[in-house]
Amino acid sequence: MPRTTPADWIVTYDGTQRGKPPMSMECTQCGSTLTPSLPISASHWLALAKVFGKEHKKCRERGRA
Repeated sequence: MPRTTPADWIVTYDGTQRGKPPMSMECTQCGSTLTPSLPISASHWLALAKVFGKEHKKCRERGRA
């Protein structure tokens, strides 16, 4: 099985965080967010999360080159 490196700056929200939509994702390095339309099936949300993770896995901290 391939080993993956965690990207701790990619977070998901469950709706209990003030001001964060439920089931949304955020890259805290670049500030990009993804908020899927609800309701959404678990398989569709997981597919979105995988793509979002791949797109932001190598993001750098804001202001750094």
